[in-house]
Amino acid sequence: MVPTVEWKDGVVRLLDQSQLPDKVEFVDCRDYGTVGLAIKELWVRGAPAIGIAAAMGVALGAQAVKAADYDAFRKAVWAIGDHLAATRPTAVNLFWAIDRMKRRLDALKTEPIPVIKQKLIAEAQAILAEDIAMNRAIGKHGAAVIGDGQTILTHCNAGALATGGYGTALGVVRAAWEAGKKIRVVAGETRPVLQGSRLTVWELMQDGIPVTLITDNMAGTLMRRGEIQVCVVGADRITANGDVANKIGTYSLAVLAHAHGIPFYVAAPSSTVDLATPSGDQIPIEQRDPREVTHVRGKAAIAPEGVDVVNRHHHRERHLRAVRARRPNAAKLNGRPFFCPTRFGIVRPMVERTLAIIKPDAVSRNLVGTIIQRYEQAGLIPVAMKMVRLTKAQAEAFYYVHKQRPFFDSLCSFMSSGPIVVLVLEGENAIQRHRDLMGATDPAKAAKGTIRKTYGTHIEHNAVHGSDSAETAKFELSFFFSALESPQR
Repeated sequence: MVPTVEWKDGVVRLLDQSQLPDKVEFVDCRDYGTVGLAIKELWVRGAPAIGIAAAMGVALGAQAVKAADYDAFRKAVWAIGDHLAATRPTAVNLFWAIDRMKRRLDALKTEPIPVIKQKLIAEAQAILAEDIAMNRAIGKHGAAVIGDGQTILTHCNAGALATGGYGTALGVVRAAWEAGKKIRVVAGETRPVLQGSRLTVWELMQDGIPVTLITDNMAGTLMRRGEIQVCVVGADRITANGDVANKIGTYSLAVLAHAHGIPFYVAAPSSTVDLATPSGDQIPIEQRDPREVTHVRGKAAIAPEGVDVVNRHHHRERHLRAVRARRPNAAKLNGRPFFCPTRFGIVRPMVERTLAIIKPDAVSRNLVGTIIQRYEQAGLIPVAMKMVRLTKAQAEAFYYVHKQRPFFDSLCSFMSSGPIVVLVLEGENAIQRHRDLMGATDPAKAAKGTIRKTYGTHIEHNAVHGSDSAETAKFELSFFFSALESPQR
């Protein structure tokens, strides 16, 4: 795979994707302004790749700062980060990476300026290395949902070109291909910038993976004919309630997949998850140059001069609400969303699930990530999450089902304490693993009060987790309440 972005000999080297597939050219960015231009003009694109480029842009800009004292140096570097953050509004990885570089800078305030400069480079390189590792993990887990002989529909480009390497959606494809599965990819052209035809097709052909190019409006016909078995796409941002922003056209495919009973998966790393944004309604959607629509690659005109144009670059999509894909040979799972925003991206759907509630004090102290890591270490993979402020009606609904007064009182206390985060966890023996993690080692005690409520899967076995990762839960539930949409009846 051709490197998309790298730190090389003191410059940020980017593959100029605006030239593909005609030419493979690299741009050596020698200042942060050029990095910003590259992000804005789509020389580098794809949410993870944009984040990596921005982190390297911060490190690159820091090298040129002449300030001798920390406060002046910090002010200059923060201004560089702010400049880069203004280049693209939708991809949250951009802001995530810049914020991480700023936090690293703040943690180094006691170090000499030359040392800080080198450690900022190291931090940007670490972001690149971590992204590649996450992509491979996404591929490993996602390959399990791809059947031998299946045809996969994808949209835009969520491959190595969009990331530090390997890819998210195309990472799933690559892993399935490397596992020996005889798969085929159908790539939509992705108007108006044609990332599907120019980039995804080129990338897959480089790897020898069978790919067929279609116009964006052909997808429904192929689905009706049974020529598509699964859809896998990437994401630019995933909000706290699970809404997804992705390239324009993804929403249409999601609706079509739902209508035809085809599984629809979103593959994304944790850097794409934005818990600070409640829902997709708050995501700023980029409006781009009308010439991208009225001209082919900025050259040949295909529309009359002066026509009114809407050129939104992304959709805001409610995948957890709109996409209730049906999985073959799993009729009991009909109506359940298979959206998987985790540190590992898309994961294999398991039969056993458990629900964890992270308390308001943990949310306010930014311990959600730490708690999620603890679950992952125990083999419990978060497959969906939502931040929610409890209402009295929700608390009363819990009490009506479970008749547990102490838990009702706890829920009532959450209402005045702030939002909670609800995690749906999956894994082999997930219920027992969760019991063990919560400290319920006595099987009789652990089973007490457990209520089975089937929504097409095994019992949703729930626990409350506090701000202290060692704190154990005293309550077990079996109810999703409003953390996810209720299944279709």
